[in-house]
Amino acid sequence: PSLIETAGYCLRGALDHWSRTGCNHLADINDIRAITERVNGGYNGYDERVAWFNKLWPQLRGEAPAESWKAALSSPSTMLLQEKLVQLGYDIKVDGRYGPKTTEAVTAYQKANGLKVDGIAGDITMASIAARLKATGPATGSAVAADPPGLATPIAGGLGAISIAEAGKQLTDQADALRGYAEFSSVIGYAAGVLMAIGVGIIAVGIVRTYIVPALRPAKAPVPE
Repeated sequence: PSLIETAGYCLRGALDHWSRTGCNHLADINDIRAITERVNGGYNGYDERVAWFNKLWPQLRGEAPAESWKAALSSPSTMLLQEKLVQLGYDIKVDGRYGPKTTEAVTAYQKANGLKVDGIAGDITMASIAARLKATGPATGSAVAADPPGLATPIAGGLGAISIAEAGKQLTDQADALRGYAEFSSVIGYAAGVLMAIGVGIIAVGIVRTYIVPALRPAKAPVPE
């Protein structure tokens, strides 16, 4: 640990985490949202990170200022998000770039479904969108910018299970971070293993509550007229 405080090693931990979590590929396609989640385990500081990128990127390239999403290549994960939003009736372009229209659609969905409104399609928002599609199916007719009818009420019981799964993911992310320091102490390695086991268990509970339990419930008999 004392080596980390020296000039020759001070960035080793950060660079190791950057490589292990695949951030180079995400940087190539300028997926700031995914990089923020992998580095921070959440999206704190996301807006500031985008603002700094917008300020520095044009200067590095000798170009006029531009928004970061315009410099991005197409991201498969963003394209999948856009496809799902279009299925729910949002009028956006499926191009794999997380621009203002995609942010507006995500914000509108979050407002309509009782989620934290930040315009960031994190794990909870993505899980909610998947559950919404599973419950209602794709919207029919022409796409609209606002929520289609019937989408204003959160899925009963769904968000609780999604929150459980999110808590489990946070634990597994913390366990992954600890593993990088397991070589310094067997106690750290043991703690990482325990956190990973607990996190996986919590994720399993969330999945069971969201998908398996509803599927096992007997169908309601039709009410006679």
